[in-house]
This record gives sequence, C-alpha cells and structure tokens, in this order.
Amino acid sequence: MPELSGTALLKSIKNKPLFVFITSHSEYAVESYDLDAIDFIVKPATFERILKSANKAIEYLDLKKQINSELIDGAEIKKDHDDFFYFRETKGISKLKYNDVIYIESMGDFSKLFTNADKHVILVSLKNLEKQLPKEIFTRVHKQYIINTNHIATLTNHEVHLDFNFVVPISASNRQELMENSIDKKILSRFTK
Repeated sequence: MPELSGTALLKSIKNKPLFVFITSHSEYAVESYDLDAIDFIVKPATFERILKSANKAIEYLDLKKQINSELIDGAEIKKDHDDFFYFRETKGISKLKYNDVIYIESMGDFSKLFTNADKHVILVSLKNLEKQLPKEIFTRVHKQYIINTNHIATLTNHEVHLDFNFVVPISASNRQELMENSIDKKILSRFTK
C-alpha cells in the first residue's frame, strides 16, 4: 500500500478484524502481536504455513462463537490449593493440577491451556492468567505464551521445547529472564565451589 502501511491501517480501525501478518520483514513480529494478530508469517510463505494460520483463525472464530453462545459469567481461575486450580469453561467448572498444564497460548480475550492429553479454552486473557498463576511454576516466554517451567525439555535461542513434543517461541528478553529466574538456579556447574 503506497500511502498507508498495514500496521497504520490496523491502528486506525476501531473494531479490528481477525488478521494475519504476511511479510518479508521479521522485525514487524512484535508489533503484529501488539495489534493482536492471529499469526505472523515470514515470506516466502509455504502452503502448509498458510493453512496452519488459516486453521488457527478458524479455530479462534469457532471458539469465540461457542463461548459467546454459552458464556458463563466470571470465568476466572480460582486457587483453592497449592497444586491445582478451578476454571470455568463452556461445559462447566473444571479442575486442573498446575503440573498438568504444559503451556498456555493467548487467543485474544481468552486463552488456551494445553495439557499432554487435552486443551481447554477459558475466557481469561493471558495477561490476567499471568497475574493469577504461581510465578515459581509459570513464566511468560513470549507475548503469546506462558509455559510451565517444570516441563522444559530443551531451551534454544528462539524456542522452548517442552515435554510431549510441544514447541513455543521465546523472545530474547524473556529468555534472559527465564535463565535468571529458573534455569540458572538448577543448572549443573562445571566447577564446584
């Protein structure tokens, strides 16, 4: 667009539609998530990558429609005990142990909790989850993701590989914080004091 960038256009729209950034400029990734993009694709885009993004958008719309039609007021996590919590979802109130949650993905106004066997969609934003979940177990590693540090299998410069073959991206600043607050405390040292 010669006179207006895609981000400028989105900033000007009051009720933003679902959108996916497709660009050859990876430096726009952070800004795209600030604008609540459903996904970010770096060119050249493959059919498989576009299909994955389209399926993510369809899933988001289906879940939002389902939640709006069956919404239960006050969908908040409530902590009653040190090792589990309750949350509201469309089928009622469910219980999960903290350690069963592998990671959490932001879906705009709601979040998706992933376990090794299932996923749960709850009407609580990632920002609000971050405030309520125990910080000694859960850490934000990206604008879109919170992980359970007990499930870290491998950490690279750009990704966290979790148990059960889950992989999530990690930002540079969140990687440094994860290292300082969790990894460094448990890492085996080459030399002992």
